[in-house]
Amino acid sequence: MRAGGNIGGYFENVLHSMADLPGVIDVRNYGLLGAVEFSPTGDPMPIGVKIFAKAWENGLMVRGLGNALVISPPLVVDESHLDEFAEILRRSVKAVM
Repeated sequence: MRAGGNIGGYFENVLHSMADLPGVIDVRNYGLLGAVEFSPTGDPMPIGVKIFAKAWENGLMVRGLGNALVISPPLVVDESHLDEFAEILRRSVKAVM
């Protein structure tokens, strides 16, 4: 299986399931590269940075970029890894929002 092939569709489904989280205004991806964008909170520190810090604390590495998270899992990833990613990201977002 090539990177992003079959697992890319699973990643897309997992990532787009984040659309129901508090503050999410957009979810997008291309293969194994994705982003979740949040509404600005008015706080001087962007929400993406806060969620990044909580996710890191919870053992998940994502990139906070302004009011968004940029997500790119390893090229060698399986469904169980993506399920764990989703659980940790959901927990992190809910803790911050």
